[in-house]
Amino acid sequence: MNRVYTGLWVLLLAGVGLTFGWYATHADDPADGSAIEQSAERSKPQEQQEPQEPERAVFTGGGYELAQVKAGQEVQILAEPGGDRIVKIGDQSELFGSPRVFPVLKPGPHWLGVTAPELGNGRIGWVRYDPEKLVLGDTRISIRIDLSESKLTLLRDDDVLRESVVTVGRYGNETPTGRFAITDTITENLDPVYGAGAVVTSARQDSLAAGWNGGNMIAMHGWAGPVGGADSGGCLRMANEDIAALIGAVPLGAPVFITA
Repeated sequence: MNRVYTGLWVLLLAGVGLTFGWYATHADDPADGSAIEQSAERSKPQEQQEPQEPERAVFTGGGYELAQVKAGQEVQILAEPGGDRIVKIGDQSELFGSPRVFPVLKPGPHWLGVTAPELGNGRIGWVRYDPEKLVLGDTRISIRIDLSESKLTLLRDDDVLRESVVTVGRYGNETPTGRFAITDTITENLDPVYGAGAVVTSARQDSLAAGWNGGNMIAMHGWAGPVGGADSGGCLRMANEDIAALIGAVPLGAPVFITA
Protein backbone atom coordinates (compact mmCIF):
# COMPACT_ATOMS: atom_id res chain seq x y z
CA MET A 1 0.00 0.00 0.00
CA ASN A 2 2.81 2.43 0.83
CA ARG A 3 4.18 1.92 -2.66
CA VAL A 4 0.74 2.70 -4.15
CA TYR A 5 0.40 5.92 -2.09
CA THR A 6 3.91 6.94 -2.99
CA GLY A 7 3.18 6.48 -6.70
CA LEU A 8 -0.01 8.54 -6.46
CA TRP A 9 1.84 11.43 -4.75
CA VAL A 10 4.50 11.39 -7.46
CA LEU A 11 1.85 11.61 -10.20
CA LEU A 12 0.00 14.38 -8.32
CA LEU A 13 3.13 16.49 -7.86
CA ALA A 14 4.10 16.00 -11.50
CA GLY A 15 0.70 17.30 -12.59
CA VAL A 16 1.03 20.38 -10.38
CA GLY A 17 4.50 21.03 -11.81
CA LEU A 18 3.24 20.83 -15.38
CA THR A 19 0.38 23.21 -14.60
CA PHE A 20 2.73 25.77 -13.00
CA GLY A 21 5.19 25.46 -15.87
CA TRP A 22 2.46 26.07 -18.45
CA TYR A 23 1.22 29.16 -16.61
CA ALA A 24 4.73 30.55 -16.19
CA THR A 25 5.54 30.14 -19.90
CA HIS A 26 2.14 31.32 -21.21
CA ALA A 27 1.46 34.30 -18.94
CA ASP A 28 2.66 36.65 -21.70
CA ASP A 29 1.66 34.37 -24.56
CA PRO A 30 0.59 36.38 -27.66
CA ALA A 31 -2.57 34.29 -27.66
CA ASP A 32 -3.60 36.34 -24.65
CA GLY A 33 -5.14 39.52 -26.08
CA SER A 34 -4.39 41.65 -22.99
CA ALA A 35 -0.69 40.88 -23.31
CA ILE A 36 -0.72 42.06 -26.95
CA GLU A 37 -2.39 45.31 -25.98
CA GLN A 38 0.09 45.92 -23.18
CA SER A 39 3.01 45.25 -25.52
CA ALA A 40 1.55 47.58 -28.11
CA GLU A 41 1.10 50.31 -25.50
CA ARG A 42 4.73 49.96 -24.45
CA SER A 43 6.00 50.17 -28.02
CA LYS A 44 3.64 52.94 -29.18
CA PRO A 45 5.66 56.15 -29.75
CA GLN A 46 4.56 59.23 -27.88
CA GLU A 47 2.71 61.79 -29.97
CA GLN A 48 4.98 64.65 -31.05
CA GLN A 49 3.69 68.11 -31.80
CA GLU A 50 4.47 69.43 -35.24
CA PRO A 51 6.85 72.43 -35.02
CA GLN A 52 4.93 75.59 -35.79
CA GLU A 53 6.26 77.88 -38.49
CA PRO A 54 7.08 81.38 -37.17
CA GLU A 55 4.55 84.05 -38.03
CA ARG A 56 5.20 85.81 -41.31
CA ALA A 57 5.68 89.54 -41.70
CA VAL A 58 2.92 90.96 -43.88
CA PHE A 59 2.87 94.59 -44.99
CA THR A 60 -0.63 95.49 -46.12
CA GLY A 61 -0.04 99.08 -47.20
CA GLY A 62 1.43 100.35 -50.43
CA GLY A 63 3.95 102.80 -49.01
CA TYR A 64 7.45 102.59 -47.57
CA GLU A 65 7.53 99.71 -45.06
CA LEU A 66 8.19 100.43 -41.37
CA ALA A 67 8.64 98.35 -38.21
CA GLN A 68 8.25 99.87 -34.73
CA VAL A 69 9.66 98.27 -31.59
CA LYS A 70 6.89 97.76 -29.04
CA ALA A 71 7.14 99.53 -25.69
CA GLY A 72 9.42 97.69 -23.27
CA GLN A 73 10.83 95.38 -25.94
CA GLU A 74 14.31 94.94 -27.41
CA VAL A 75 15.44 93.51 -30.73
CA GLN A 76 18.79 92.35 -32.03
CA ILE A 77 20.20 93.61 -35.31
CA LEU A 78 22.33 90.96 -37.01
CA ALA A 79 24.93 91.21 -39.76
CA GLU A 80 22.88 88.78 -41.86
CA PRO A 81 19.82 86.59 -41.29
CA GLY A 82 20.80 84.23 -38.48
CA GLY A 83 24.29 85.77 -38.33
CA ASP A 84 26.34 87.60 -35.72
CA ARG A 85 24.76 90.30 -33.59
CA ILE A 86 25.77 93.86 -34.36
CA VAL A 87 23.76 95.66 -31.69
CA LYS A 88 20.77 95.27 -29.38
CA ILE A 89 18.23 98.07 -29.69
CA GLY A 90 15.36 99.10 -27.42
CA ASP A 91 12.08 100.86 -28.00
CA GLN A 92 13.46 104.44 -28.07
CA SER A 93 15.78 106.38 -30.36
CA GLU A 94 19.38 106.66 -29.20
CA LEU A 95 19.52 110.43 -28.57
CA PHE A 96 16.09 111.93 -27.97
CA GLY A 97 13.92 109.05 -26.78
CA SER A 98 11.40 109.02 -29.61
CA PRO A 99 9.66 105.70 -30.38
CA ARG A 100 12.02 103.46 -32.31
CA VAL A 101 10.81 103.01 -35.89
CA PHE A 102 12.92 101.13 -38.42
CA PRO A 103 12.67 101.78 -42.14
CA VAL A 104 12.45 98.35 -43.77
CA LEU A 105 14.48 98.34 -46.98
CA LYS A 106 14.30 94.60 -47.56
CA PRO A 107 11.03 93.11 -46.31
CA GLY A 108 10.83 89.35 -46.02
CA PRO A 109 8.53 86.81 -44.38
CA HIS A 110 10.81 86.14 -41.40
CA TRP A 111 13.74 88.59 -41.67
CA LEU A 112 13.60 92.36 -42.17
CA GLY A 113 16.51 94.31 -43.66
CA VAL A 114 16.57 97.64 -41.78
CA THR A 115 18.71 100.72 -41.28
CA ALA A 116 19.52 102.43 -37.99
CA PRO A 117 21.91 105.19 -36.85
CA GLU A 118 23.90 102.61 -34.87
CA LEU A 119 24.80 100.83 -38.11
CA GLY A 120 26.37 103.83 -39.79
CA ASN A 121 25.58 105.38 -43.14
CA GLY A 122 24.50 102.98 -45.85
CA ARG A 123 24.62 99.74 -43.87
CA ILE A 124 21.71 97.32 -43.65
CA GLY A 125 21.18 95.05 -40.63
CA TRP A 126 18.72 92.21 -40.15
CA VAL A 127 15.98 91.86 -37.55
CA ARG A 128 13.98 88.66 -37.10
CA TYR A 129 10.27 89.36 -37.29
CA ASP A 130 8.52 88.69 -33.99
CA PRO A 131 4.94 89.99 -33.61
CA GLU A 132 5.48 90.14 -29.85
CA LYS A 133 8.20 92.74 -30.36
CA LEU A 134 7.44 94.57 -33.61
CA VAL A 135 4.48 96.42 -35.09
CA LEU A 136 4.45 96.67 -38.87
CA GLY A 137 3.23 99.67 -40.84
CA ASP A 138 4.04 101.94 -43.74
CA THR A 139 4.11 105.57 -44.84
CA ARG A 140 3.55 107.29 -48.17
CA ILE A 141 5.50 110.37 -47.05
CA SER A 142 9.10 110.87 -48.15
CA ILE A 143 11.71 113.64 -48.36
CA ARG A 144 14.10 114.22 -51.25
CA ILE A 145 17.05 116.59 -50.94
CA ASP A 146 19.06 117.73 -53.94
CA LEU A 147 22.36 119.10 -52.63
CA SER A 148 23.38 120.63 -55.94
CA GLU A 149 20.20 122.72 -56.04
CA SER A 150 19.95 123.33 -52.25
CA LYS A 151 16.36 122.11 -52.44
CA LEU A 152 14.20 119.93 -50.21
CA THR A 153 11.01 118.37 -51.55
CA LEU A 154 8.31 116.84 -49.35
CA LEU A 155 6.22 114.24 -51.16
CA ARG A 156 3.24 111.98 -50.66
CA ASP A 157 3.79 109.19 -53.15
CA ASP A 158 4.78 111.19 -56.24
CA ASP A 159 2.78 114.29 -55.33
CA VAL A 160 4.79 117.32 -54.20
CA LEU A 161 3.44 118.71 -50.93
CA ARG A 162 6.06 121.38 -50.33
CA GLU A 163 9.41 122.61 -51.64
CA SER A 164 11.95 124.46 -49.51
CA VAL A 165 15.33 126.10 -49.98
CA VAL A 166 17.99 124.66 -47.66
CA THR A 167 21.58 125.37 -46.72
CA VAL A 168 23.73 122.26 -47.21
CA GLY A 169 27.15 121.18 -45.96
CA ARG A 170 30.16 123.22 -47.04
CA TYR A 171 33.22 121.84 -48.80
CA GLY A 172 35.05 119.49 -46.43
CA ASN A 173 31.90 119.02 -44.32
CA GLU A 174 29.55 117.86 -47.05
CA THR A 175 26.11 116.53 -46.23
CA PRO A 176 26.24 112.72 -46.68
CA THR A 177 24.30 111.18 -49.54
CA GLY A 178 22.17 108.04 -49.58
CA ARG A 179 18.92 106.79 -48.15
CA PHE A 180 18.22 107.63 -44.52
CA ALA A 181 15.14 107.96 -42.28
CA ILE A 182 13.50 110.26 -39.73
CA THR A 183 14.39 109.25 -36.15
CA ASP A 184 13.09 112.24 -34.13
CA THR A 185 11.13 115.46 -34.44
CA ILE A 186 11.94 118.11 -31.81
CA THR A 187 10.36 121.43 -30.92
CA GLU A 188 11.35 121.87 -27.26
CA ASN A 189 14.54 122.29 -25.24
CA LEU A 190 16.61 123.15 -28.30
CA ASP A 191 19.34 125.74 -28.61
CA PRO A 192 17.76 128.91 -30.11
CA VAL A 193 20.18 128.62 -33.03
CA TYR A 194 18.01 125.75 -34.30
CA GLY A 195 15.00 128.01 -34.64
CA ALA A 196 11.50 126.54 -34.62
CA GLY A 197 12.63 122.94 -34.31
CA ALA A 198 14.52 120.07 -35.87
CA VAL A 199 13.87 116.86 -37.79
CA VAL A 200 16.67 114.42 -36.99
CA THR A 201 17.71 111.77 -39.50
CA SER A 202 19.63 108.52 -39.23
CA ALA A 203 22.49 110.04 -41.27
CA ARG A 204 25.77 110.72 -39.50
CA GLN A 205 28.52 113.22 -40.37
CA ASP A 206 31.86 111.52 -40.91
CA SER A 207 33.70 114.83 -41.50
CA LEU A 208 33.06 117.03 -38.49
CA ALA A 209 34.25 120.61 -38.51
CA ALA A 210 37.28 121.38 -36.33
CA GLY A 211 36.22 122.31 -32.82
CA TRP A 212 32.62 121.15 -33.32
CA ASN A 213 31.21 119.43 -30.23
CA GLY A 214 27.53 119.20 -31.12
CA GLY A 215 27.52 115.55 -32.13
CA ASN A 216 27.57 113.95 -35.57
CA MET A 217 23.87 113.60 -36.34
CA ILE A 218 22.48 115.15 -39.52
CA ALA A 219 19.25 117.09 -39.04
CA MET A 220 17.02 119.53 -40.83
CA HIS A 221 16.48 122.49 -38.54
CA GLY A 222 15.17 126.02 -38.43
CA TRP A 223 17.35 129.05 -39.05
CA ALA A 224 16.72 132.72 -38.38
CA GLY A 225 19.09 134.02 -41.09
CA PRO A 226 19.20 133.52 -44.84
CA VAL A 227 19.26 129.97 -46.22
CA GLY A 228 20.64 128.44 -49.40
CA GLY A 229 24.02 127.45 -50.74
CA ALA A 230 26.69 125.35 -49.01
CA ASP A 231 27.62 126.83 -45.65
CA SER A 232 26.72 124.38 -42.86
CA GLY A 233 28.66 121.67 -41.09
CA GLY A 234 26.46 119.06 -42.79
CA CYS A 235 23.00 119.76 -41.41
CA LEU A 236 20.27 121.29 -43.53
CA ARG A 237 19.16 124.75 -42.48
CA MET A 238 15.64 125.83 -43.35
CA ALA A 239 13.42 128.84 -42.84
CA ASN A 240 11.46 128.53 -39.59
CA GLU A 241 8.09 128.31 -41.37
CA ASP A 242 9.41 125.47 -43.53
CA ILE A 243 10.76 123.41 -40.63
CA ALA A 244 7.50 123.90 -38.72
CA ALA A 245 5.54 122.59 -41.71
CA LEU A 246 7.93 119.65 -42.05
CA ILE A 247 7.62 118.67 -38.39
CA GLY A 248 3.86 118.57 -38.73
CA ALA A 249 3.96 116.38 -41.84
CA VAL A 250 6.62 113.69 -41.47
CA PRO A 251 6.17 110.47 -39.46
CA LEU A 252 9.01 108.67 -37.73
CA GLY A 253 10.73 106.24 -40.06
CA ALA A 254 9.85 108.18 -43.22
CA PRO A 255 12.61 107.87 -45.83
CA VAL A 256 15.00 110.72 -46.64
CA PHE A 257 16.78 110.48 -50.00
CA ILE A 258 19.81 112.76 -50.32
CA THR A 259 21.52 113.12 -53.68
CA ALA A 260 24.57 115.15 -54.73
